[in-house]
Amino acid sequence: MRGEFAVAGQRVCDTAAQTAALGRELGSVLRAGDVVILDGPLGAGKTTLTQGIAQGLGVRGRVTSPTFVIAREH
Repeated sequence: MRGEFAVAGQRVCDTAAQTAALGRELGSVLRAGDVVILDGPLGAGKTTLTQGIAQGLGVRGRVTSPTFVIAREH
C-alpha cells in the first residue's frame, strides 16, 4: 500500500540530518514516473535532500548533486 505524504503546507529543516530524513520519507512514497523538482541556490540542501530521497528509494551507489545532473536512471 502506498504511503501518504503531505503535499500541502511547509516543512522547515534546520539541519542536514532533518533534510536527509525528509528526503528518506519522501523517497519511501515515490513511485516510478513521479517527478520531484528542486529549486534553490547553491548550498540550499538540494543534494542532501536528493541523497535522502535515494536512500528512501533504495538506490545503490553514489548520488551526485542534482544541480549538475540532467537525468539519471535507476
